[in-house]
Amino acid sequence: MTGDGKRHPTDALAEYAAGVLDAPARTAVEAHLIACPSCRTALLGWTAVAAATVAPVAAPPSSASVVGAVLTRAALAPQAPPDRKRGIRFAAQLLRAELRLVRPSVWVASMLVMACAVAASRMPKPTPTGTRTCSRMRGIICATAAVSRCPAPVTPLSDT
Repeated sequence: MTGDGKRHPTDALAEYAAGVLDAPARTAVEAHLIACPSCRTALLGWTAVAAATVAPVAAPPSSASVVGAVLTRAALAPQAPPDRKRGIRFAAQLLRAELRLVRPSVWVASMLVMACAVAASRMPKPTPTGTRTCSRMRGIICATAAVSRCPAPVTPLSDT
């Protein structure tokens, strides 16, 4: 109810505009609309909303046409100039910047890991148990553990 003493079907106006109201409720709303100009005005807004929601929507483009359009646009786009080769100066600047960002222990540990990989690649094929490789790598593994502040392995590698 409002100040004019009438009961307005404001909740039913959206359903009426969409055409989903059942017959008895639709008849009651139509009877009210004849005598109520404010509800007729509100119904115009709901009718516009209902018309916008049922407006036909264009079908999405097919994937083949999208791919074709992207490839065409890529072919027509101006090509970027080729990257010039970066020299030793750039590498030195990059290394200097990284030295400030990374702790020295990380650098040492990474160098030891790289040395370990080089040493492992140059070793003869390991025996079936792999003990020869383990015994040769023990020093590098312990040094890497010490530098990276990790505890040394609890059980040392055997030489057998």
